[in-house]
Amino acid sequence: MEVTPHDHLTRLDPLIRIMAAERVAPALRDDAEQEARIAVWQVAQAHADDPRPLGPLLTTVARRAVRAVAVGRPMTGEEGRRGIERDPLRAGSLSELDAERDDRPQGDHADAVALRVEVARVLAGLAEWERAFVVRRFLDDRPMTEVARELGMSAGGLANAWVRRLRPALAEALSSLVSASA
Repeated sequence: MEVTPHDHLTRLDPLIRIMAAERVAPALRDDAEQEARIAVWQVAQAHADDPRPLGPLLTTVARRAVRAVAVGRPMTGEEGRRGIERDPLRAGSLSELDAERDDRPQGDHADAVALRVEVARVLAGLAEWERAFVVRRFLDDRPMTEVARELGMSAGGLANAWVRRLRPALAEALSSLVSASA
């Protein structure tokens, strides 16, 4: 069964809406979504004969198109063609993805974005100091002592809060996603 550009666009449309909602001002969301749809369609058509999965490439193209609108430089249309040449086909290519990829199989990018959205939702439910701790310690990969000093806490107290309260709460909140993606 051949996958058409329309099939790719239908599959990525919810992801495009999420990316636009996260990254673009409300007044520009429709424009960002449309830019991403056009770019995805063009790249899907250009790579229609390629037997490799296009999901990672098209997800990257959609993300870059949304970001381009967010910074005021659309990739397609008349505005995107003025000045610097912006070719949506150069927004990403399978050879770029192959060069960046190691030999491990890649998961579905839509699943990765869904996980990211869920983690953001869980983090939003934490107290400000808890969120700051998790982001600095695990996402920024900073030492416990440095994070504790910035938060005005002892490293031991922060480690105790992590082990007794935060880690179990986060594990519980994210358990369904982790088990589903494993």
